[in-house]
Amino acid sequence: MMRLNRLAAGMLAVLAAPAGAVQLDYTLELGLLHSDNINLSQDDPVSQNVAIPGINFTLSQQGATVQALVRGVAEYRNYLGNAFDDEFRGQLDGIVNWTLLPERLTWTFQDALGLQPINVLQADTPTNLQQTNVFATGPTFRFRLNPVLRGQAELRYVDSYAEETAEFNSRRLLGALRVFHDLSSTSEVSANLQTERVDFDEDGIERYTRYDLFARYTSHLAVLDLDAVLGYSRFDYRNRDDRSGLLARATLGWRPSARSTFNLTLMRQYSDAATDMMADPGAIGTGGTGIVIGDVSIDSGVYLEERVDLGYAYTGERLGLHVVPYWRKLDYGQDTRGVDQRGGGVNGEISYRLRPQLRGGFVMSAERRNYLGLDRRDDDTRYGVFVTQQWTRHWAWRLDLLRGERDSTGDGVNFTDNQAYLRVSYTR
Repeated sequence: MMRLNRLAAGMLAVLAAPAGAVQLDYTLELGLLHSDNINLSQDDPVSQNVAIPGINFTLSQQGATVQALVRGVAEYRNYLGNAFDDEFRGQLDGIVNWTLLPERLTWTFQDALGLQPINVLQADTPTNLQQTNVFATGPTFRFRLNPVLRGQAELRYVDSYAEETAEFNSRRLLGALRVFHDLSSTSEVSANLQTERVDFDEDGIERYTRYDLFARYTSHLAVLDLDAVLGYSRFDYRNRDDRSGLLARATLGWRPSARSTFNLTLMRQYSDAATDMMADPGAIGTGGTGIVIGDVSIDSGVYLEERVDLGYAYTGERLGLHVVPYWRKLDYGQDTRGVDQRGGGVNGEISYRLRPQLRGGFVMSAERRNYLGLDRRDDDTRYGVFVTQQWTRHWAWRLDLLRGERDSTGDGVNFTDNQAYLRVSYTR
């Protein structure tokens, strides 16, 4: 953990500087979890109670010198029956921009601390989880060519680290040149050239250089947002065949009414585990509370990702609804370090306000993953009910009753797990 903490120190040091008002919002939580299969075993389930104190926080700063947004979750799990060793879990996504020359030069710190599986083919038990960290830092230089044409040059040093999977550990140097053309007050088009040199800590893992050339169009209207990317990616290796192909992404957001929102995402892009973990700075602070366990194999492999997401959200005075069906394919090509996957699923939640401060609802997720080349299929489902009440302005409680199931063609990996989770929280 020392390497993770050292990497984040620079970002925290800038935040500590007296450069404008810092706003800190946090929620302190104390929970008690009961599971009838804490080890997610097919044949030997262990019943266990777990005490979970934790904190969720959002830190923001919008000053003339420092602009920052950092969101984090930390919890300590005390296994009261000693089924596992007590453990600390953390998740953090943050970006800090330090202005050195107004409208010209900034220095950026970005960090993504997450919880990932050691072996993606096994259940997410405490012995199969590890903390990972991806840290990036470097300057951004902005320049204006004319009233509607401006440019931007970036340089980033990126360090990735995993507690258990040494082949994930790498150091990267990334450079980018971008030119933006303002089409109107609500839309712009840009040309982008990026290159990235990746060196791994482990001997025997070949380094590579990545090149991306793409155009991007963005538009933000009253009821419609569009972000579209079209280009080309290439990976140059010294002792292996090069890899290249089309880069395409599109995100469409439509708000037909004040209460309803549709989102559609289409993508075809090359990625790897470290790149996947770096949060979109625009999305930091928009997620829900709680630590989310990743689902990508932690390795050094490069994969082609094809994905379709369709989301709908409705927020009424009493009724709330959120549903996201999706489909995804990961193709590692000739790279044998990863596991090719094809699958899809749906995540959803529906809630209803029973009283002014009392809300109940139903949550569910279902996913099918086909592991190509392994002749294995996993069907994971999770569903349950919840009720939550806001006692006072600061105090609240929530009870979740959940059931998780895995139906797999793999040997010895099926399980069912019933949980009850009660927590009391204080929000500043």
